[in-house]
Amino acid sequence: MQSLIKGAQHAAERLTVKSALNPLLWLCGILTPVLMTAAFFFDRSETLRAFCGPLVFVALGLVSLTVVAWFYLALFRPDKLQSEEYQLRQQALLLIQSNTTTQAIDPAQIAGLIRSVTPRR
Repeated sequence: MQSLIKGAQHAAERLTVKSALNPLLWLCGILTPVLMTAAFFFDRSETLRAFCGPLVFVALGLVSLTVVAWFYLALFRPDKLQSEEYQLRQQALLLIQSNTTTQAIDPAQIAGLIRSVTPRR
């Protein structure tokens, strides 16, 4: 059990793509197995059997909410499914494009600007 927790912590530290859907995915990935396991064990107890149905309902509702949120973002806000780093770079390039006059811009300046707005880890 302890190795499973350490593995989950290591996976969370390695995570680099952070989109608008990430919190729901983490919530779904952690709570759904916990709720389904609890429902399984509650089903074996006479006194706790009444809680089995609501636990399964909440777990499936959480998965359904995540799927609906993904469809919404994919159809109406696809830019929110991109990583934060990608969004920051895109905004920086759009700012450069909107402020550009007829003079040429040095590619090194663009790279420096992108690095300056990219969050440090």
